[in-house]
Amino acid sequence: SGCYAIIHFGLNTFTDKEWGYGNENPSVFAPEHFDAEEIAKTCRECGLDGLILVCKHHDGFCLWPTSTTNYNIRQSPFRNGKGDLVKEFSDACRKYGISMGFYVSPWDRNHPEYGKAGYPAVYREQIREKVHILSDAMHKSVAVLPGGSELRISISGGMAWYPEDSRDMETLKKYADFALYQVKHSHKGCLQEFSMESYRREAQTAQLRRDFQQLLTEERVYYMFQPIFSAYDGRVMAYEALMRSDMERLRSPAAIMKLAREQGALHEIERLTFFKSLETFDHLRSEGLVRRDALLFINSIASIALPREDSEYMDSRWHELRRQMVIEITEEEAMDREAMETKRHAPGFSGMFALDDYGSGYSNEGSLLELSPRFIKVDLTIIRGIDTDPDKQQIVQNIVAYAHPRSMQIIAEGVETAEELKKVLELGVDGLQGYFLAKPANIPTRIAPAARQIIENSHSSDCG
Repeated sequence: SGCYAIIHFGLNTFTDKEWGYGNENPSVFAPEHFDAEEIAKTCRECGLDGLILVCKHHDGFCLWPTSTTNYNIRQSPFRNGKGDLVKEFSDACRKYGISMGFYVSPWDRNHPEYGKAGYPAVYREQIREKVHILSDAMHKSVAVLPGGSELRISISGGMAWYPEDSRDMETLKKYADFALYQVKHSHKGCLQEFSMESYRREAQTAQLRRDFQQLLTEERVYYMFQPIFSAYDGRVMAYEALMRSDMERLRSPAAIMKLAREQGALHEIERLTFFKSLETFDHLRSEGLVRRDALLFINSIASIALPREDSEYMDSRWHELRRQMVIEITEEEAMDREAMETKRHAPGFSGMFALDDYGSGYSNEGSLLELSPRFIKVDLTIIRGIDTDPDKQQIVQNIVAYAHPRSMQIIAEGVETAEELKKVLELGVDGLQGYFLAKPANIPTRIAPAARQIIENSHSSDCG
């Protein structure tokens, strides 16, 4: 709202034409007593809220020194070829406290690209130049507060283009608003153009957040179990509970954990993991589908501890199973000492820890000393190709030598080939896990015959 003056001052002023043809010589633009401040002051005294300057009319002559065409004010005698009428008006409006708008005609009867595929890019660049002039003017503005102190003003803005981004005005406004949203959440005080790639990426992220909230509300996770076998006789010594989801966009446990961190929902995931794992495994035990004396490894977030009431509930419902439970600490996050102590002294807990992914993640030696685990799971990146890599073999030899005198057991995880299995058996590990032996499943399977044969042959060779 408000009342504005439109200032149309260009070549037509000197040729006495309503519309120019784009062939007028810029030299005719030669005002002798031009004063933008006088015009801005008069507008304010007349009660106007601002003025709108016609920066370029249909003839294509630009009243600022644009980089898009030579048909501009620098080719005229105004201010000895160094003039910038747009800047003068902008400074004057700022001085007298009135608003300023720009009119830049999309028709251009001078530019050789007009009517061709290349012209929209030219016109967009002209608009950009005008917007940046407006932004620069705002950054120079200072508001004087009632107490006399000064407040510097900046401008943030978003831009969307017709027809490239959309032909619908409401959609264009929505896209421009999205570009502004990005500025406000990244680098305020700047102008940014709409990006469809960023919009789609943000839309996907927003959908993932909604999916994650649905996952929590509806508990849309389930747990599969992968056996861990004894390296001595091939029997099942434990099962690891592995999170899965039936939601299309949240199939990956890594994606679920990433969203949990971003949305501050690690406690909810920790609780869901323990409750669902114990409930599912208890059902499998009651149906005779897993070894009753096997341990249950449950992945736990190193920085999170469940409240005591949750631990008491688990102990009351799964008392026997809690004494066979091993809390597997992942090395994706740094350990929190207070959280670890809470886990260690939780009601009914067996006290057994496993250090997961040893050889990757945070400081392994520090975690090993602080946790003092019953089990150390050597990361698959070390096990992968260990049969041909002396350095990896040395790492496993070292950790085995450290662990066994301290009553710790070493589990090689990610065993995927016969050669890897033979080598880790030779190096003296205690437990085995990986696709070569058995894959995760809703109902865990027996050890693969080929893997069992290798274990039996290994110990037959030892006896021989």
